[in-house]
Amino acid sequence: SSRDSCSTSSLKYKEKIIHSRNLQKSNRKKSVTFDVIETREFELTVVLNPAVSSGPAIGLGWRYNVLPTMKLSYAESNHPHRRVRKEFQMPRYERERILREFGVSEEDIKTSIRKINIARRQRESSILAQRSEGLSLATESMKRKMQKIVGVRRSYRIEEELLWHNAEQYGGRNLTKDEENREVCRNFFYF
Repeated sequence: SSRDSCSTSSLKYKEKIIHSRNLQKSNRKKSVTFDVIETREFELTVVLNPAVSSGPAIGLGWRYNVLPTMKLSYAESNHPHRRVRKEFQMPRYERERILREFGVSEEDIKTSIRKINIARRQRESSILAQRSEGLSLATESMKRKMQKIVGVRRSYRIEEELLWHNAEQYGGRNLTKDEENREVCRNFFYF
Protein backbone atom coordinates (compact mmCIF):
# COMPACT_ATOMS: atom_id res chain seq x y z
CA SER A 1 0.00 0.00 0.00
CA SER A 2 1.13 3.54 -0.51
CA ARG A 3 1.41 5.99 2.34
CA ASP A 4 -1.55 8.00 1.08
CA SER A 5 -3.83 5.01 0.84
CA CYS A 6 -6.14 4.54 3.79
CA SER A 7 -8.17 1.56 2.60
CA THR A 8 -7.09 -1.16 5.05
CA SER A 9 -9.23 -0.52 8.11
CA SER A 10 -7.25 -2.84 10.42
CA LEU A 11 -4.18 -0.66 9.95
CA LYS A 12 -5.87 2.67 10.54
CA TYR A 13 -6.65 4.58 13.63
CA LYS A 14 -10.33 5.37 13.61
CA GLU A 15 -11.58 8.47 15.34
CA LYS A 16 -15.27 8.52 16.02
CA ILE A 17 -16.94 11.87 16.24
CA ILE A 18 -20.36 11.68 17.78
CA HIS A 19 -22.75 14.33 16.62
CA SER A 20 -25.40 15.43 19.07
CA ARG A 21 -28.91 16.67 18.65
CA ASN A 22 -30.58 18.99 21.15
CA LEU A 23 -34.14 18.13 22.03
CA GLN A 24 -36.28 20.83 23.50
CA LYS A 25 -39.76 20.20 24.80
CA SER A 26 -41.97 22.92 26.14
CA ASN A 27 -42.48 21.36 29.59
CA ARG A 28 -39.22 19.33 29.86
CA LYS A 29 -35.68 20.24 30.76
CA LYS A 30 -33.13 20.53 27.97
CA SER A 31 -31.34 17.30 27.14
CA VAL A 32 -28.69 16.08 24.74
CA THR A 33 -28.86 12.85 22.80
CA PHE A 34 -26.31 11.34 20.49
CA ASP A 35 -27.46 10.52 17.01
CA VAL A 36 -24.75 9.97 14.39
CA ILE A 37 -21.11 8.81 14.44
CA GLU A 38 -18.53 10.04 11.94
CA THR A 39 -15.43 7.85 11.59
CA ARG A 40 -12.04 9.01 10.32
CA GLU A 41 -9.21 6.68 9.28
CA PHE A 42 -5.82 8.31 9.86
CA GLU A 43 -2.55 7.42 8.19
CA LEU A 44 0.12 5.91 10.40
CA THR A 45 3.69 7.22 10.46
CA VAL A 46 6.96 6.81 12.36
CA VAL A 47 7.30 9.11 15.41
CA LEU A 48 9.80 9.82 18.19
CA ASN A 49 8.61 8.20 21.42
CA PRO A 50 11.36 7.15 23.88
CA ALA A 51 8.85 5.16 25.93
CA VAL A 52 8.60 2.45 23.24
CA SER A 53 10.25 -0.77 24.46
CA SER A 54 12.32 -1.35 21.31
CA GLY A 55 12.24 -0.51 17.64
CA PRO A 56 10.31 2.29 15.96
CA ALA A 57 7.26 4.02 17.36
CA ILE A 58 4.05 4.47 15.38
CA GLY A 59 1.90 7.58 15.52
CA LEU A 60 -0.91 9.24 13.63
CA GLY A 61 -0.21 11.30 10.54
CA TRP A 62 -2.18 14.35 9.46
CA ARG A 63 -4.01 12.81 6.51
CA TYR A 64 -7.26 10.95 6.97
CA ASN A 65 -10.26 9.56 5.10
CA VAL A 66 -13.78 10.25 6.30
CA LEU A 67 -15.94 7.13 6.28
CA PRO A 68 -19.72 7.28 5.86
CA THR A 69 -21.64 8.34 8.96
CA MET A 70 -23.76 5.80 10.78
CA LYS A 71 -26.47 5.84 13.39
CA LEU A 72 -25.22 5.48 16.95
CA SER A 73 -27.53 2.54 17.66
CA TYR A 74 -26.15 0.63 14.65
CA ALA A 75 -22.54 1.39 15.62
CA GLU A 76 -23.08 0.24 19.21
CA SER A 77 -24.77 -3.00 18.19
CA ASN A 78 -21.96 -3.85 15.72
CA HIS A 79 -19.04 -2.63 17.81
CA PRO A 80 -16.19 -5.13 18.29
CA HIS A 81 -15.19 -6.12 21.82
CA ARG A 82 -13.42 -3.51 23.93
CA ARG A 83 -9.68 -4.07 23.94
CA VAL A 84 -7.81 -4.54 27.21
CA ARG A 85 -4.57 -2.68 27.93
CA LYS A 86 -2.35 -5.58 26.84
CA GLU A 87 -4.00 -5.61 23.38
CA PHE A 88 -2.78 -2.04 22.75
CA GLN A 89 0.85 -3.20 22.87
CA MET A 90 2.34 -4.08 19.51
CA PRO A 91 5.55 -6.08 18.99
CA ARG A 92 8.48 -4.42 17.22
CA TYR A 93 8.22 -6.60 14.10
CA GLU A 94 4.53 -5.70 13.74
CA ARG A 95 5.23 -1.96 13.99
CA GLU A 96 8.01 -2.26 11.40
CA ARG A 97 5.72 -4.22 9.05
CA ILE A 98 2.96 -1.62 9.32
CA LEU A 99 5.36 1.25 8.70
CA ARG A 100 6.71 -0.49 5.59
CA GLU A 101 3.13 -0.95 4.33
CA PHE A 102 2.63 2.79 4.71
CA GLY A 103 5.68 3.47 2.60
CA VAL A 104 8.18 4.38 5.33
CA SER A 105 11.71 3.55 4.12
CA GLU A 106 14.12 1.27 5.99
CA GLU A 107 16.45 4.25 6.41
CA ASP A 108 13.68 6.31 8.06
CA ILE A 109 12.89 3.42 10.41
CA LYS A 110 16.59 3.03 11.36
CA THR A 111 16.95 6.80 11.85
CA SER A 112 13.88 6.80 14.07
CA ILE A 113 15.29 3.97 16.21
CA ARG A 114 18.61 5.86 16.62
CA LYS A 115 16.78 9.04 17.64
CA ILE A 116 14.59 7.11 20.09
CA ASN A 117 17.69 5.53 21.69
CA ILE A 118 19.33 8.96 22.01
CA ALA A 119 16.18 10.42 23.58
CA ARG A 120 15.95 7.45 25.97
CA ARG A 121 19.57 7.96 27.12
CA GLN A 122 18.94 11.70 27.59
CA ARG A 123 15.85 10.92 29.65
CA GLU A 124 17.81 8.49 31.84
CA SER A 125 20.62 11.03 32.26
CA SER A 126 18.13 13.71 33.25
CA ILE A 127 16.55 11.42 35.85
CA LEU A 128 19.99 10.63 37.34
CA ALA A 129 20.84 14.36 37.45
CA GLN A 130 17.60 15.10 39.29
CA ARG A 131 18.34 12.39 41.86
CA SER A 132 21.89 13.70 42.29
CA GLU A 133 20.62 17.25 42.74
CA GLY A 134 18.16 16.08 45.39
CA LEU A 135 20.94 14.28 47.24
CA SER A 136 23.14 17.38 47.05
CA LEU A 137 20.35 19.57 48.48
CA ALA A 138 19.73 17.08 51.29
CA THR A 139 23.47 17.00 52.10
CA GLU A 140 23.64 20.80 52.26
CA SER A 141 20.59 20.92 54.51
CA MET A 142 22.05 18.28 56.83
CA LYS A 143 25.38 20.14 56.91
CA ARG A 144 23.67 23.38 57.97
CA LYS A 145 21.70 21.57 60.68
CA MET A 146 24.85 19.90 62.03
CA GLN A 147 26.71 23.22 62.08
CA LYS A 148 23.81 24.74 64.00
CA ILE A 149 23.82 21.88 66.54
CA VAL A 150 27.61 21.98 67.00
CA GLY A 151 27.57 25.75 67.16
CA VAL A 152 29.93 26.50 64.28
CA ARG A 153 27.30 27.86 61.95
CA ARG A 154 28.14 31.24 60.52
CA SER A 155 25.69 34.04 60.22
CA TYR A 156 23.74 34.30 56.99
CA ARG A 157 25.67 37.50 56.14
CA ILE A 158 29.02 35.69 56.36
CA GLU A 159 27.66 32.71 54.40
CA GLU A 160 26.42 35.06 51.70
CA GLU A 161 29.83 36.75 51.52
CA LEU A 162 31.50 33.34 51.17
CA LEU A 163 29.12 32.38 48.39
CA TRP A 164 29.84 35.63 46.53
CA HIS A 165 33.57 35.12 47.03
CA ASN A 166 33.37 31.57 45.62
CA ALA A 167 31.20 32.73 42.72
CA GLU A 168 33.71 35.43 41.79
CA GLN A 169 36.68 33.12 42.22
CA TYR A 170 35.29 30.09 40.33
CA GLY A 171 32.72 31.69 38.05
CA GLY A 172 34.97 31.90 35.00
CA ARG A 173 36.63 28.49 35.44
CA ASN A 174 35.24 25.22 34.17
CA LEU A 175 35.72 22.92 37.14
CA THR A 176 34.33 19.44 37.47
CA LYS A 177 31.91 18.92 40.33
CA ASP A 178 34.61 17.13 42.38
CA GLU A 179 37.16 19.94 41.81
CA GLU A 180 34.57 22.53 42.73
CA ASN A 181 33.66 20.67 45.94
CA ARG A 182 37.35 20.39 46.94
CA GLU A 183 37.86 24.14 46.34
CA VAL A 184 34.80 25.04 48.39
CA CYS A 185 35.92 22.73 51.22
CA ARG A 186 39.39 24.36 51.23
CA ASN A 187 37.77 27.77 51.56
CA PHE A 188 35.10 26.65 54.00
CA PHE A 189 36.73 28.42 56.95
CA TYR A 190 37.84 31.36 54.83
CA PHE A 191 35.82 33.82 56.93
